[in-house]
Formats: sequence, C-alpha cells, structure tokens
Amino acid sequence: MGEGGMYNDGVDGNFGPITENAVIDFQLDRGFNAANVDGIVGEGTHNELMRALSGKKPIITIAEQKPQRLDTEEKFGSVILQARETAKELLNQPPVTTQVKRETRKLANNDEVNLLPPDLTKRKTFLKLSCNLEGANVFIDGSLIGQTPIPKKFPVTPGWHRVRVVDPDAPPPKFAMSIPDYQDIYVPQGRTQKIRINLAIAEQESTD
Repeated sequence: MGEGGMYNDGVDGNFGPITENAVIDFQLDRGFNAANVDGIVGEGTHNELMRALSGKKPIITIAEQKPQRLDTEEKFGSVILQARETAKELLNQPPVTTQVKRETRKLANNDEVNLLPPDLTKRKTFLKLSCNLEGANVFIDGSLIGQTPIPKKFPVTPGWHRVRVVDPDAPPPKFAMSIPDYQDIYVPQGRTQKIRINLAIAEQESTD
C-alpha cells in the first residue's frame, strides 16, 4: 500500500474506504468468490496474503474462462466493478429478522380447574354449635332449638344471630347485676360458622 502511493507513501493504521477497496482488489485477484469478497482481512484473507508475500500461488483455483465481449453500456463498466459493488451491497444489507407468531391452543379438558371464586349465593348457610355441658338449652334468636349436644349444623339466614345457652340446673346468680348469657355471631352467606360456648359448671354440695 505504501509503494502504491496510498496516504502519500505512508501507513496510518486507519482501515478506511481506500484500504477496504485494496483488500477487495486483492481478494478478487487471488480468486475469491463473490460470497467471500467482503473487504475484510479475516483468517482466509490473511493466509492468502502470507502466501502472496511468499510468492506462492493462490490456493483457490481460478477456472479459466473464455474471454467475453463486454457491453460498453454495462451498468458498472467491468466485471471487477460489479464484484466490488456486490460485496458492498452485501455489507450494506440490513439484518434479516424473522417474526415468529405465537399461537396459544386451548385443549379440550373436562377437568379444567375453575379459578374463579365459588358462587356462594346458591349455597345454604349453617351454624354449628358446641358446648362443654350436656343438657343445656340452646336458643337462637330467642327460639329454643334443642339441648346440647347438638350434633347437626343448624340452617340459618346470612347475617347476625344471637345464640344463648342456658344451664337449667344452674343456681341463681349471686350478683345483683345480670351477666349476659348470650353471644352475637355473624354468619356469612353460604358458609358454616362454628361457635363454642363454655358454661360454668355448678359444684355439687357434699352431704355428710
């Protein structure tokens, strides 16, 4: 390159357009095909350059072609210019991007899990009562429903309910102020609300 007069017989280390054209000319002279004529000093170009400096013939054999008459009105003027233009076009081509369409298929599954919350409006509402004392009277909203133990859950309407459990054998209260013997509880729609009431067990007086 220096002997050819590039950069005023000097080498500046800049790989610019002039250097690229020189590499393309070298690749064409050494028989590189159009796909390998890229103006880049890669491994193949470097090896061929070492062979050229050693005076060796190119590894790539150039098929002998019969001389063809060139059209004077040809677009690029010569075969060399066409090959050079083809290499530049390959370098300037935008990268090819492939768009992959994602398609979600829904399989028929009868056991598909329903992630929506359950519809509780169609379910019944119950109250389940337990007590530490047997034989106590159980009142719900002032109505006697039975005595403990009550094994089954009792159907109620959603909302607040007053539950009262009374021991019929309990002694009269010793305090002047009455102590509430009921409990208010809220039962949600479609749920079974459990409640446990513990009563004070009266101590039986021992007889001598």
